[in-house]
Amino acid sequence: TKVSNQQSANHDKPKVFRNIFKLARMVWNFTPGYMVWMVMEGLIWGCNHAIGIIYIERLFNSLSRGDTFRQAAGVILMYALYNVVFLAFHHWYWNYYNPKQREKLSIKIHNMLFEKAVGMDISRYEDPDFYNDFVWSMDSSTSRVVNLIEDTGKLINRLMTIAMVVGVLTSIDLLMACVIFFSAILNTVFVSKGN
Repeated sequence: TKVSNQQSANHDKPKVFRNIFKLARMVWNFTPGYMVWMVMEGLIWGCNHAIGIIYIERLFNSLSRGDTFRQAAGVILMYALYNVVFLAFHHWYWNYYNPKQREKLSIKIHNMLFEKAVGMDISRYEDPDFYNDFVWSMDSSTSRVVNLIEDTGKLINRLMTIAMVVGVLTSIDLLMACVIFFSAILNTVFVSKGN
């Protein structure tokens, strides 16, 4: 039974990926800006972690070299200005742009579902199961699509963070970067075997 369930799950993977790409294409057709800015937000957040590491490295290097207060304050000021711009973007995106695009996407998805409903045979609506499924799909359609797009942004964020942090660590200390990398791999292997 376990083997047949695993084979069934492996057989369904291409179908799942096709559906994901179909939803992503639908979002692109309805709200291309939402898709572009979600990817940009993931990239920007991914770089943010590395910029924080670079800031700390530069600040400590400035302090260890015995630079003047003005030089150290310059490093702090540059990072503070970066944070102001970063937080302004973050605020604009999550409080203004994202909600408007989600609403626009929701309206377009509901319009698409209503258009499909208009073309159906009216006798289908007499079936309570069909009607319940239709209402459920109307209620959950937008949240599922939004979750897909936001999870894609998070995935890009995590991949970018990993790449940037590994790049910064290897530029600072290659040996320490290797130790951290291998300990993370061992931790992942042991945690996944424990679950």
